Amino acid sequence: MQMLAVFHLRRKNEKILPMCRSLVFCLMFSLTALSGLAQTDLPTFSKFPAKTEQARARSVVIASDPQARMYRTRLREAFRRGPNFAGRYILATWGCGTGCISGAIIDGRTGRVYWPEELVAFGVGYTDATFPENPLEFRRNSRLLILRGIPGMNEAEDESAADKPSGDHYFEWQDGKLKLLRFVPKPD
Repeated sequence: MQMLAVFHLRRKNEKILPMCRSLVFCLMFSLTALSGLAQTDLPTFSKFPAKTEQARARSVVIASDPQARMYRTRLREAFRRGPNFAGRYILATWGCGTGCISGAIIDGRTGRVYWPEELVAFGVGYTDATFPENPLEFRRNSRLLILRGIPGMNEAEDESAADKPSGDHYFEWQDGKLKLLRFVPKPD
């Protein structure tokens, strides 16, 4: 009688075991696919192409821009190196203290300087006191700009600057402005 019960359980398990294996496989496949989708949602440089060209302006326009006069040396140095962002633009950066970068974007055609608020006192650290390896990522042939940290921490002009979220900010350079495409918070 015991032998018959063992045989009966064994036959039942033989039918259930393949179903369990299939279920586990489907579950693992679904989780892998979902995690892959989350990664592909992030903007990539190839999705925001820009036609590259040489700078045609003779120099940076400094005379009519008081802020450009204050940073004229950094802007001129960056301009001499030529376009490095969004086809014809020059992204110029300089330090503004520990864990802080400021910057501007120069149009290589006209020499005009743009001052996006996201590049004013950009905090390159996350709120958990870690620092990203590449706080700014950009390409000459793409309009995408990735800022890792806390953009626009200019506390002199914005009292809530210290409360801004930290993480990876994906911007598109469009019509002289940085347009936020996606924000991925950095977990504390």
